[in-house]
Amino acid sequence: MRFLTQLLPHQVAAVTKLSPLKVGALYMEQGTGKTRTTLELIKARLDKNKVDVVLWLCPCSVKRNLREDIRYHCGELPGEIIIKGIESMSSSDRLYLMLTRLVTEHRVFLVVDESNLGKNKATIRRSRIIELAKDCSYKMILNGTPVSKSEADMFAQWYILDWRILGYESYYSFAANHIEYWTIKLPDG
Repeated sequence: MRFLTQLLPHQVAAVTKLSPLKVGALYMEQGTGKTRTTLELIKARLDKNKVDVVLWLCPCSVKRNLREDIRYHCGELPGEIIIKGIESMSSSDRLYLMLTRLVTEHRVFLVVDESNLGKNKATIRRSRIIELAKDCSYKMILNGTPVSKSEADMFAQWYILDWRILGYESYYSFAANHIEYWTIKLPDG
């Protein structure tokens, strides 16, 4: 993989910080270069023969833009990068089985773009992404707004990376220790 674009200073800082780690999160605003930063980290793993293939999950609506963005930075879409729609994880059993086979037979770098789409507990999409992630040594989550409703949104995203980050193997253990629920009684009862 070769690059036609240079890293900006904030991207260099992110690459420097994340390079020694097997998992990481990039919470950067839209347009600040999550894709280019991630490509640099991918290249380092490919060059060191740590991974064979990259599975990049992103919203179906941005697959075309992601491909164009990668071509802009690399000149072409590298053959090692497979881009699939994150929403398809819940709607296509065939795709899920194919990706399960991919992550068990190859050394896969998993990138979950717009990782907040896998935040809801008890959804097929979330459980399938987590199962795929278990077989991937290298993982990245990317998001511009990691918290859309509450801090509970972060649990599933970080669980994709590694449950040991927060130290809870279930959402309920996490919630019992970190989330307060309030009952609000409206005037009409």
